[in-house]
Amino acid sequence: MRSRSAITVCLTAVVIGLVAIYTQGEADALRAPNTDADNAAGFSALPGGSRHPNQAAESKSKDETTVYRHGYMSLCYHAAGWELLDVRRIWPSASLSGGDTQRSHTAFTDLARFRDAWHCVFREGKNHFIGGHLRVIRSQDGKEWETAFTFTPEPPFVDARDAKLLVADDRLVIVGHEVGTSIRRSMQWISEDGTSWDGPFYSEGGDNTWIWGVARHKGTGYGVAYAGKHERRGAFYRTDDFKTWELVADAIFPGGAGTEAAFFIDDDDRVVMLLRDAGKRRSLGFSKPPYDQWRWESPKPPIGSTIGGPAIIRLSDGRVIVGGRTPAPVGGCPHSDRQVMFFEWDLENNNFYWLFTLPAMMDSGYPGFVEHDGELWISYYSTHENQNPTPHYHHSNPAIFLARVKIGGVRKTRQSSPR
Repeated sequence: MRSRSAITVCLTAVVIGLVAIYTQGEADALRAPNTDADNAAGFSALPGGSRHPNQAAESKSKDETTVYRHGYMSLCYHAAGWELLDVRRIWPSASLSGGDTQRSHTAFTDLARFRDAWHCVFREGKNHFIGGHLRVIRSQDGKEWETAFTFTPEPPFVDARDAKLLVADDRLVIVGHEVGTSIRRSMQWISEDGTSWDGPFYSEGGDNTWIWGVARHKGTGYGVAYAGKHERRGAFYRTDDFKTWELVADAIFPGGAGTEAAFFIDDDDRVVMLLRDAGKRRSLGFSKPPYDQWRWESPKPPIGSTIGGPAIIRLSDGRVIVGGRTPAPVGGCPHSDRQVMFFEWDLENNNFYWLFTLPAMMDSGYPGFVEHDGELWISYYSTHENQNPTPHYHHSNPAIFLARVKIGGVRKTRQSSPR
């Protein structure tokens, strides 16, 4: 009798535990799942996946490109039909492929679909900080890629980086940045076919600043800038010809502090912005025309200020997805590991819900988004393929990757609170 009772108690506990896994409450703080306890607390590795995105299983496609089919996705979204389809390397680190070791650091991506082809822009450099040039690669199917554009800065400029792609009707625009020892400026190129380019175009508005995030709304281009003449106070710009920039508002960041920012403009002409390194952790920005007054709020939980290289997209159904590199320190070293994580932003309540995490390690992140045929395509960079990474964070030889995620419905349950 005691044995039968003990078995009954154990089975009851298992059932209660399984129900609890799926119905735990809202997350007060979000971080990357990296333990069995986290996985049991409402995080789901995809079938056959590893326990940590840095150890993701891999397979070889027919074109011999490494394809990662496993990562982490929230049970709440997996139950609603979201699915990580694959993650493939689309451009290797030069040093790892026997190429130019002066261009061994490939990073800082953006992605666009233009004239039925994929375009990915990124920086190649000697390391994270210096010796960088820009490259755009192009593909019809997302598998076979070829170079469509390169740019190498000339003295006194020593680095080009953080380029963005902007589709302006029948034109594809590159918005880039080059920096010297004590000077910097933003610049643009324009193409009508994605292979032949006019530029670079410079303007007084883009001189001595860093136009980092860009978006297009009702035929006009907009940009958010920092550094140089704006320091960390931030500024908002506009362009009608995508060659010259006009200042709209200066000193827009909260507390006069901020760096990289991503934004979109909604159907009511409201700017919605996510800011890195925001003053007083108020990293969520809002503004209405003429965009000279800004309101800043704190996210729930307060993760916004920690997202490096932020990216944002408003899906065709109105939901807002954000992503980037989030801190995940190991052994007390703030740069020993990173997670490339993605969230849904509930604009009504400024809540962030963890959605999925891509395979990544160390120097990584800076994604680009495109919604296409019911899928979210994401470019990013990471070091997780490097079998012998250097212990120095900024010399880790990352490569460029492309992820495809099936877009599902509204999350089925409230997210759990990881321990």
